[in-house]
Amino acid sequence: MNLDCSYESQRHISNMAEALRYWSECRPDDAAVYFTDGEDEEIRWSFADLDRGARAVAARLQASDMRGQRAVLMFPPGLEFIKALFGCLYAGVVAVPAFPPRRNRNVNRVSVISEDSQAQVVLGTSTSLVRTRENLANAPLWMRSTTPRLRRIKFTNANPTNWRYCNTPQVRLAAQRVSC
Repeated sequence: MNLDCSYESQRHISNMAEALRYWSECRPDDAAVYFTDGEDEEIRWSFADLDRGARAVAARLQASDMRGQRAVLMFPPGLEFIKALFGCLYAGVVAVPAFPPRRNRNVNRVSVISEDSQAQVVLGTSTSLVRTRENLANAPLWMRSTTPRLRRIKFTNANPTNWRYCNTPQVRLAAQRVSC
């Protein structure tokens, strides 16, 4: 990607994916995101780091023919969630954010979110995916039978160079339904 990095060229950015691609070309070493644990650890990702990670996620989603489909993003707060979110945007996949369930809690919520969104895949950390699988295995039969079968896509060793640009201006982020 060879972009004009002038101020005037920024007017043509129409979505978050284009903005990240723009800044990863024009200012690759500048900080895109910081994440802190609130005490000692602070992690910084540059625009180039975030773009590279998002392209790796997007390449796997594209290889799984997920364009236009929905994916539940089951990550704790952090940089991996941001990478997966942008990976979905790059691949033309609708992201459905959901907090991972806590032990023996919220398994019904995961079931409802998956069913309501018609998600085809769940993305998450190994820990969150294993915990969800364990919680669903211990859930009542009616809940297990109404939960859609979700595929899991592994991103270990994903290659960002396998990503293909796709013009997806209408990609959306599915808002999570919240009830009081």
